[in-house]
Amino acid sequence: MTNITFLSHASAIVESKQSTLLMDPWLIGSCYWRSWWNYPPVDRESVESLKVDAIYITHVHWDHWHGPSLKKLFPKDTLIITHD
Repeated sequence: MTNITFLSHASAIVESKQSTLLMDPWLIGSCYWRSWWNYPPVDRESVESLKVDAIYITHVHWDHWHGPSLKKLFPKDTLIITHD
């Protein structure tokens, strides 16, 4: 069985018995030079407890490939899957 949990905007967690995939992790702070904010904000407890096997980025816009979220929340060796 697979479970999908939507966190905000385009961010979602896809969980199966084998692994956990995070999609489009804009989870903290603002985007586009402080002109966009997640509303409602992502639950802090959900963010702090995230443990993922891989991150899937659907496309390279800052609200999907969010540098501050990636740098602050995930180890550098986390697998990131995206297009060419």
